[in-house]
Amino acid sequence: LVIAKPPGAKFQIGRVYTASPLIGQSTEFADVISEVVKNQVDDAIIQICQLGVPDHAAADRMLTGKTHGGEALQGLVASQAKLHRDAVSIGWRDDLPILNQRKVAITVSTPATRTDADALEQARATHLALLTNLRACGFSDVEVLDAAGLAGLYRQFADIFAPYAPVALDELADYKYQIFP
Repeated sequence: LVIAKPPGAKFQIGRVYTASPLIGQSTEFADVISEVVKNQVDDAIIQICQLGVPDHAAADRMLTGKTHGGEALQGLVASQAKLHRDAVSIGWRDDLPILNQRKVAITVSTPATRTDADALEQARATHLALLTNLRACGFSDVEVLDAAGLAGLYRQFADIFAPYAPVALDELADYKYQIFP
C-alpha cells in the first residue's frame, strides 16, 4: 500500500497497478472498474493512464533460450537481436515506427482519517480483491508497484526513451523531491 498525506487533507491509502492493456478483455475490465467506482467513497481518486514506450527488453526476450544451433543459426539470432535493439530509436528506419510496448497504470486511492492497523487491513483487503478481479478479467501480468516503482513510473512518463527502473528512495528526503532530481 502507498500512504500519502497531502497538506491540509486526509490521509490517502492506495495502490498502483500496471499491466499490458492488450491482454484484458474490454467488457470485463469495464465491469471491474464499474465495481471499483461503486465501492469507493465520494472523494476517492481513481486514475487510469496508458503509456506507450520503446520496448527496451525486446532483444533480451527474443534471445532467451536461443543458445543451440550452429554458427550460421547463432549469426541469424544475433542479427535479429541487433534489429530489436536498433528498433527502439526514432529514425531507425524511414518507413517503420519504433518498436514499442504499451502499459496501463491503474491508481486507486481512498481517503482515510487514520492509519492504524484496522484501517490498513481494510485497505489491504479491498486492494487484494481489486487485484484478484484485474487478474480474473484478463490482466494476467498485472503488477503492484511500491513507492520506488511508482517514482520510476513517473520518471518514465517524463522520459519515455529511458528504460523503466524503480528509484532508490532516500527515507530522509521528501518523496516529491525524489521523483525528478
